[in-house]
Amino acid sequence: MTLEEFLEHLEESCDRVVAEEANRLAAEIRRMTPANRLQTRQAVRVRRNGSQARILLQFPRRVGGTNTPTHKRFRTQWSQLRPLAKQRVISDLIFAINEG
Repeated sequence: MTLEEFLEHLEESCDRVVAEEANRLAAEIRRMTPANRLQTRQAVRVRRNGSQARILLQFPRRVGGTNTPTHKRFRTQWSQLRPLAKQRVISDLIFAINEG
């Protein structure tokens, strides 16, 4: 495998791992959200751009303020899930690199 092929494989692996982890995190946030908060579950979105991903709440209409109970719950969920996500991305990426 040449250096160019390796770098291409690394970039593709990174994009794939980040996309999979972002989808996994969005599903976990939906699962952790109480069942009576249907709109919040539906508002969880994933935006990806190559090896970057964002998980956000996107409601159909704009709601003022960032200190609402929904935002507080989302920040709490994110602070719990982020360290786990970092570890999973690193281990999945190492596995993907060694695989190819």
